[in-house]
Amino acid sequence: MIHIFRSTSSKDVIFFLQKILNSLPKEYQYLSIQLNNEFILGIRKYKDTDENWYGLKLNSLLYKKNCSKGNFLLKKIYIDNQELKIDVSNGIIIRLACSKRSILKINSLQINTKNIERIDYEDSDLLELNNILKGKIVVKETFKINLDNHIYYVIEDLGDGNYISIDKDAKVYKMEHDPYEITLLYPSLDMYIK
Repeated sequence: MIHIFRSTSSKDVIFFLQKILNSLPKEYQYLSIQLNNEFILGIRKYKDTDENWYGLKLNSLLYKKNCSKGNFLLKKIYIDNQELKIDVSNGIIIRLACSKRSILKINSLQINTKNIERIDYEDSDLLELNNILKGKIVVKETFKINLDNHIYYVIEDLGDGNYISIDKDAKVYKMEHDPYEITLLYPSLDMYIK
């Protein structure tokens, strides 16, 4: 069996996304601006999700330059007899998921978009957090904590009022409530992910 993805290289990701975008309604064609080797560096699987989510490895400088409006999820795109979801943050595709199996195991490009649905994200805290995360990790829920004129976004609930949080500079902290203490864990999100 031949799979569309022979590797997780940007070349295979771009080929796959171009085929998908060509089948979408015209209102989504602007997403193709990111389909180049300088912007998309590859793809990687998220470990801590209950679905087969894959994040795009993006050039962070070009991400900032190409951000636009539009935070939404496209779903009910069918390919190889399974549903494909496309997550868009700031007008940029940041991750993909397939319903039945790994996206890397897709072996045909018969695409059906006639029942496509768009779900717009409205949670402003989550939108702000997604701007910081740039698709590097998946956080489904968050809330802001403002302490001493410093804003933290919760990325993990440790229970008992304790959290792992991130600030606007993508520094990762542990927040404990008893005794009250905020500890810098990692000076960057990339170090937290590793």
